[in-house]
Amino acid sequence: MEKNIIINFINFCFCCLSKKEESKEESIRTVSTVDIDSLNPYQVVSSNSDQILLNVFEGLVMPGTDGTVIPALAESYEVSEDGKTYTFTIRKGVKFHNGNDMDIKDVEFSLNYMSGKLGNAPTEALFEKY
Repeated sequence: MEKNIIINFINFCFCCLSKKEESKEESIRTVSTVDIDSLNPYQVVSSNSDQILLNVFEGLVMPGTDGTVIPALAESYEVSEDGKTYTFTIRKGVKFHNGNDMDIKDVEFSLNYMSGKLGNAPTEALFEKY
């Protein structure tokens, strides 16, 4: 009886101390203490919502660590001398969540949507009127 207890204890120790197979986590989880305004990036009002959606959506450019504007979905960009024309070179190989490639038509749609040219309310805070 005592021998069985010792053997069971040794087996238990080996089972507990054996290396477990590591699992790879394929997602990121985070916690927020605030409700977001909307999952639509064109309707977000609060800075809390904006911070959350910055982890979901990416723009053509983004702020660098030093505060300068750097390319994100754009590979590069140029600004005309008068500051009124921006020319973007779109990064190749960018895919949407459904696997479709991003192209210039997607960027055009987004800019037209934000500006209200598609019949929706414009995201006026993002555009200056000239």
